[in-house]
Amino acid sequence: MTRITVALLFFLCSCQGATDFSEITPDQPHASFHVRISNNFSGLVRFSNASTGMKTYYWNLGFLTAERKPAESEIAHPIIFFPANGTYLVRLTAKTSQGEVFSYEKQVRITNFQ
Repeated sequence: MTRITVALLFFLCSCQGATDFSEITPDQPHASFHVRISNNFSGLVRFSNASTGMKTYYWNLGFLTAERKPAESEIAHPIIFFPANGTYLVRLTAKTSQGEVFSYEKQVRITNFQ
């Protein structure tokens, strides 16, 4: 049921996007992502993983859960509800099959929470 709900939300939300990338060659392993903030759902953000050459992913989403633990995800393209308006530092740490670790972080500004 959760997968269906997330897919439905993904399909229904119209989003605005932002990206910023350094010069990276296509064959070079790296971690990166795009951010899409929903115009329809308060606090809803879709992360599109743009990493290449990675096997595993760990996201620190920059806020604490209700249980006072860091909000995190290990899926490639998480869809997250942020708890309030504000600026969050989101960090993606990705690992290649050879064990090399790459990180990428970006500030995400939530202004649509109602």
